[in-house]
Amino acid sequence: MKPENLMLSSENASDAAVKVVDFGCSHLIDREKDKLNKRPNSNTPAYSPPEILDQKDTVNPLEPSFDMWAMGVIIYIMLTGMHPFDPHGNSSEAEIAASILSNKKLTLRNSPMTAHLSPDAVDVIEMLMNRDPAARSSALELLQNPWVLGEKASTQKMVGSDKRLNAYREFKTKLEAKVFADMLTWSENNDPNDMAKRTSLIERFFQNLNPDSNGFVAASDLRKVTRHQESGDEEDDKLSLSGFSNLLAENMKNVYFEKGSQVYREGEEGHAMYFINSGSVEEVYTRDGFNKTVRTAGDFFGEGALMNPSKMRVDSIQCVTPVHAIEISREYFDKYLLTEEGAVLNLREKDRDRKRQRAKQILALQMSLKQKTLKKGDYIFKKGDGGNDFFISESGEVGLSLDGNKLVTLGPDQFIGEHALLFNRRRNCTAQCLSDECNLQVVNAREFYALLDSNPTVRESMTDLSYRREFLKAVALRTKTEFSRKDLRTEAELKVAFDKVVSDSKTGAIDLAEIRSMIKDFDSGYNEADVKSILSSVDLNNSGSVTWDEFVHIFRMSPDKK
Repeated sequence: MKPENLMLSSENASDAAVKVVDFGCSHLIDREKDKLNKRPNSNTPAYSPPEILDQKDTVNPLEPSFDMWAMGVIIYIMLTGMHPFDPHGNSSEAEIAASILSNKKLTLRNSPMTAHLSPDAVDVIEMLMNRDPAARSSALELLQNPWVLGEKASTQKMVGSDKRLNAYREFKTKLEAKVFADMLTWSENNDPNDMAKRTSLIERFFQNLNPDSNGFVAASDLRKVTRHQESGDEEDDKLSLSGFSNLLAENMKNVYFEKGSQVYREGEEGHAMYFINSGSVEEVYTRDGFNKTVRTAGDFFGEGALMNPSKMRVDSIQCVTPVHAIEISREYFDKYLLTEEGAVLNLREKDRDRKRQRAKQILALQMSLKQKTLKKGDYIFKKGDGGNDFFISESGEVGLSLDGNKLVTLGPDQFIGEHALLFNRRRNCTAQCLSDECNLQVVNAREFYALLDSNPTVRESMTDLSYRREFLKAVALRTKTEFSRKDLRTEAELKVAFDKVVSDSKTGAIDLAEIRSMIKDFDSGYNEADVKSILSSVDLNNSGSVTWDEFVHIFRMSPDKK
């Protein structure tokens, strides 16, 4: 007996029966004739009892008790997701056999592997995996066991069950939302060599809750993570990884896609987003100009259609390799965003960043860009110059300043001077090469305007980027703080800058009036509509102001800061 030899008689779960197959190793026992026969040497060690594996014992005939031991191993695997003598799934047959023969007692009680099982389920496994064949449960005894018959399930109505059920649902949603928010945060690290990315996302969250690596987490720890309050008299149950995964599996579904398969097509209505557990996908755009982006383990895709009112996919996703992913439906996506504000900020900022990257790809593909090389100290443009073109940095660092005040340092792959073309204005700051050499691509104004007219996506992304950049420069001028990509600001430094801006605010946030004041100090030519647009570009939660959490996201994830 082994799991591979247990099959369903039908693809329909409602009428399927479990069948035992593959009788090539079976032996029909005649008690009189076969009493002294040697047993055939055709067993599978991982599912064999110790009396079979003991090589000194070569005369005992086959016994039904052998299969009952195997049934105990199978039930253990079904309930825990791992083999009792090979929990990590990396042992050889010889190593598993040695473990079974070691006579080391299998720990079934007070074990993190079985902490989620009921005492009755553990009783059944113990009776089946008894090392004494004579004391092992028979098939008839197993069929009559109350746990197998389902008689251990309580039929008595629980007092306050409706309230407990609602509390459980609330707790479960909060836990899922927390996992969702953490997976979004992890996606910011795109290092393919990151060891953490070789661990499934659910397991990674579980390990973070289990720093002692004892194999389980307590329910009280989960309530702390979700800030969920209970009555105080509930048991502090423990969950193994398999139990924790099962808790989340209903709404955070594990899905598999074969190599070469298409998850969805551009133009379809989107009903779910996906986090990649393993494998890689190719994101293909055709409507805005053909370009591709590869996403790997730890990253996510499909969120755009869930955030866009049109609900339509703007890209196609094809699997480069076999892909295991976690699927989040639109319904639970919305619930998680309502539950975890941090998830909202992360997702909206990530979505904007991806749109900006798409705009850069489209510019590079659809425009004939000229090259320009500058030496240290050379000016790209000065305040007050006309805006006839803008630039994309390829190498070196470019500093933006205003009247001697250093504002922002831009590195490779950044736009420089785009706001003058977008808003038909003169330069409101000075750009100068800070490195020994700066290599730039020059974007011609005429071609750029033609592209904006034909591609609303590029116009939207570029405008959002430019408004965000203006906010950054205005904050730098107000606080006398230079934002450099070489010197990523710590939270403490950012908090000092934030507090300087909101020093007179009663709400503790940067509101429209404060943004208006900063922008006017930086560039008096901006009108009220521009000021409101700048606020919209940095107001990630649509509250009408910029909170500390939003401020951190803006400066940590800004394209200027990468």
